[in-house]
Amino acid sequence: MVGFVRSSVKNRIFLFLLFW
Repeated sequence: MVGFVRSSVKNRIFLFLLFW
């Protein structure tokens, strides 16, 4: 579960960078 949360956060950051 922890790994899933970490992946979600990383994915969010990646999307944020793409939208930047």
